[in-house]
Amino acid sequence: MSKINSLVIVDTINSETSFWYVATGFRDANQTRLTGAWTKRKPEINFYKNIMSDRMFYATAEGRNSIDECKYSPKDEIDVEKSIENANLEIINLKDKLATEQSQRKSYKQLTNPDWVEMPKFEELHKILESNKNNSNRPLEIGKWFANLFNIWDTFQEQKMGSLFLRKISSSEYTNFPTKTILK
Repeated sequence: MSKINSLVIVDTINSETSFWYVATGFRDANQTRLTGAWTKRKPEINFYKNIMSDRMFYATAEGRNSIDECKYSPKDEIDVEKSIENANLEIINLKDKLATEQSQRKSYKQLTNPDWVEMPKFEELHKILESNKNNSNRPLEIGKWFANLFNIWDTFQEQKMGSLFLRKISSSEYTNFPTKTILK
């Protein structure tokens, strides 16, 4: 994962490239996940280096064109679909372990199920991209979607860590979330 716990969203609309930071680390109750925004008419390579180095990024097709035009090669692109898949697998795995444990209990106290979270759907991100093609608010809407994604993941982690029993039966393996795309 990137050294700095934030995701950079890059999008270009009407010849202006917007950059939004979304905090990816464990949530801080005193801070919003949307932590910074910049808009540039024609960003230069040094600007990209300063904004994107050591951070994971997500770029729309138009944002990717802007990155390519200045010949910058960022390293850590988020694989949104794989990130959601990994998160859902961990949730399903924990649900299955809890169900198995409950079925083995006889007459003594049943375990209380947590309020299971549901990760956002990948298709919802595509709807934002398609419905806001020329809307200058599109980068913000993308940022809100990612902020929601990370908040839901944090809720799941809080539920898991808040229960001694769930901690005991959960996998000790690190879930790769968010997941990076391997760039060539």
